[in-house]
Amino acid sequence: MEVLMVGLMWRSIDHPGKLIFAPDLVLDRLLQRENLNLLRMRGKSGYLTLFLTRDEGKCVEGILEIFDMLLAMTSRFRELKLQHKEYLCVKAMILLNSSMYPLGAPAQEAESSRKLTHLLNAVIDALVWVIAKSGIPSQQQSVRLANLLMLLSHVRHTSNKGMEHLLSMKCKNMVPVYDLLLEMLNAHTLRGHKSSVTGSKYSPAEKSKSKEGSQNPRLSDA
Repeated sequence: MEVLMVGLMWRSIDHPGKLIFAPDLVLDRLLQRENLNLLRMRGKSGYLTLFLTRDEGKCVEGILEIFDMLLAMTSRFRELKLQHKEYLCVKAMILLNSSMYPLGAPAQEAESSRKLTHLLNAVIDALVWVIAKSGIPSQQQSVRLANLLMLLSHVRHTSNKGMEHLLSMKCKNMVPVYDLLLEMLNAHTLRGHKSSVTGSKYSPAEKSKSKEGSQNPRLSDA
């Protein structure tokens, strides 16, 4: 989802207030807000009788919130005047970061994490090189690198919001979910479950015992 979203932001970078999903699918923020207000109205003359239920209203409002987050991120891309090579490096880092929870055996996880870290470091080095070759003063290069790296957390947050919203709509059977989207939702749910399991690996008693042990180290024999 993060890779799809950053691609959407890049396509929309030259179109303020709009999201360019495809050449024939452009969403305008102002028009979407007007459409939402229109759907909420009850027609007095009988010609406009379409209005949203409570669940449908929350669904549309949730989508608009995500649209706003995507537009804000796209605006940030525009402010930074993101270059194509920089975009490719950011996209590669997002793709590598999306595999932060390997699902194999422990030995395979360690090897996969090592390889992913190596690739991620190589991409960061490439981004540093691209910035250095851009011609901006050397004292500003580290600032630009930091600004670009900070985009990663914002993209992750927006992606999580999007996945949570899609999962909510799926659970309520409000929209059909096709194979690719279903696979993404299942992977998102599985990663969240594994993260929570990892965080609760030790029982409260074990955690307390470990904490006491660290606070009261054994004295060596005199």
